[in-house]
Amino acid sequence: MGTTVANSPPDDFRTRLDTSLSRIQVPSIYDCAWIGPFEQLVGAAFSLIESEKRGYSRRGHSNRYHPAVQEKIVLLLAELEAGSVSTDKEALDDWLSRYYFNSGIQRVNFAAERLLVTLAALSCSCGRHPSQIALGPRVKFKAKLEGAKSRIAHVETEYSGSLVKVNEVIKQLETYYERSGSFDPAKGLAMLRQDVNSRKHSPYKRSATLDSLPMSLSGTVTWADAGFKRKMEIAVTSLELVADAYAESLAWFPMAKL
Repeated sequence: MGTTVANSPPDDFRTRLDTSLSRIQVPSIYDCAWIGPFEQLVGAAFSLIESEKRGYSRRGHSNRYHPAVQEKIVLLLAELEAGSVSTDKEALDDWLSRYYFNSGIQRVNFAAERLLVTLAALSCSCGRHPSQIALGPRVKFKAKLEGAKSRIAHVETEYSGSLVKVNEVIKQLETYYERSGSFDPAKGLAMLRQDVNSRKHSPYKRSATLDSLPMSLSGTVTWADAGFKRKMEIAVTSLELVADAYAESLAWFPMAKL
């Protein structure tokens, strides 16, 4: 079971997450196009806060996670829902910290993608340029990125502000990252997206699922074996970036509708 790392220095993750949550501005109208990214960002911040409250970044590796946590979790969650005192709060917090972390990074990824597709699907605020992509379930991810880039190229010629953070989101999501690739903070959103998609589309295979292993002492360090603290750092940094990109987009076109 995950345990607290002895003598680990205090981190500022909670402060940064609380700050990010407080800065996410709600659109002023209920049918604003930016409501989608807003909801995902708020959910991401809340989930990561709940994860860190339960010590996610301070946990260490244990090869007993299955018997110590997974074999107990149904009973522990039933106790929680019944309002009973937990018979193993450490195991419950271990499971919940991971649950909320995975919920958080999913929503960071969803917020980033939803922000970009909204940007590309809108007609421009200047009233002269139509949408860059047609909405629909079959729109490829690459087309969404290209549409967002086209929109930004136009916006930066007619709008006094800038969309620097939106460009950074696109840059990171354009970067291809494989699960075996070297851990790279500059590819934060690409690493999150790969992790989210692999969990969504791939069957569980223990030999290929390395998220509970400690950071390797030699060779390539990947997202999977980077450790809990490094993963939380990437999650928090990515949330901050997408929240800034959302703020830029809202400032550019606050009354946007689809």
